[in-house]
Amino acid sequence: MHTTGTGLVEIQAVAEIPGLNVTAGGNIGCATAVYGQIAVVGACNAVNPDGAVGAGLVHAFHLSSRIPAGLVVPPRPKPGARFGTALTFGEYRGRGILLVGAPGESSGFYSSVGFVYVFSFSLGQDISTGGFDHSYVLRLYAEDGNTNNNFGSSVAIYGDRCVVGARGPPFYAAGIQTIDGGGAAYVFDVGTGEQLAKLQPRDRTGVAPQLGCFWFGASVAFYENIIL
Repeated sequence: MHTTGTGLVEIQAVAEIPGLNVTAGGNIGCATAVYGQIAVVGACNAVNPDGAVGAGLVHAFHLSSRIPAGLVVPPRPKPGARFGTALTFGEYRGRGILLVGAPGESSGFYSSVGFVYVFSFSLGQDISTGGFDHSYVLRLYAEDGNTNNNFGSSVAIYGDRCVVGARGPPFYAAGIQTIDGGGAAYVFDVGTGEQLAKLQPRDRTGVAPQLGCFWFGASVAFYENIIL
């Protein structure tokens, strides 16, 4: 990437990533994240190594050399979970943290309720000569999770807090549902998995239902005490 004489920014592809198991319908590249020389690419509709169709997985590789460094998968892959839809890196108490959204994962009678998986890894590890050494820590979920909430559509982290977008929850005004698919964002303690807050627009009373889905929380960002 460089700036041209006109002040416009020109971006050119540097290289493709070899060794990725790209299959038809796998949606490789649906999310990406980088931490130092560790890069991850989501394939949120891929068949999991255990054979779960649409469960999704995440490819890890060394950024500079583009050497593949293995896969990140959930402990119990489920068909249609779309694991890898959202990705972000952070740090917590001297360890690296990787959050992976799986908004299509179902639970019991609730379909596409969604979850976010938290993985931990050692900082400074060299993955150019070996795999990405990581471990599963816990799973985040919304306390009011329901069918088609799609919790885990987006993720962001700052310090020991993270925010998770869920584009499906309805809006309510005066206790009455006004918009289905309004969306929400949830704040968590990364270390404990405790839900700290649920965020939605304060008042949607005047919004007509025919306006359709708002998908509040479809994209989120977090810096210091500000959440977008």
